[in-house]
Amino acid sequence: MVSKMARSYSFAVLRLAPDPARGEAVNLGIVVFRESEVDVRIGEVITRARLLYPEATAERLHEGVELFRRLGSVPLPIRDRHRSLSQLGLFALGELGHFTVDSDEPATTRPTSRASCAFSH
Repeated sequence: MVSKMARSYSFAVLRLAPDPARGEAVNLGIVVFRESEVDVRIGEVITRARLLYPEATAERLHEGVELFRRLGSVPLPIRDRHRSLSQLGLFALGELGHFTVDSDEPATTRPTSRASCAFSH
């Protein structure tokens, strides 16, 4: 029998906020901070986001996500990476939260749908 391994992660909600002065934003997805990288996942709201913010072209959104991935892999503590990525172009990050995953998979793989998660903020 394989014992389950608990892994803790930090995350932030990824928001589309092209004009911070307006104070408007659309939640796009989530950024999970891993030891040496960030995992960026975009939800199904991309069409709605582009309707609200026409300047958010598919190309600009893709470039922004790739920039998050590159800058998120800089070897800094998680809080410093979160702070440095908190406002980046069209994007803003929500507060840093944490979750724990109990999984029977090796620590080198990403959490899967078989994992049970407990979220806190």
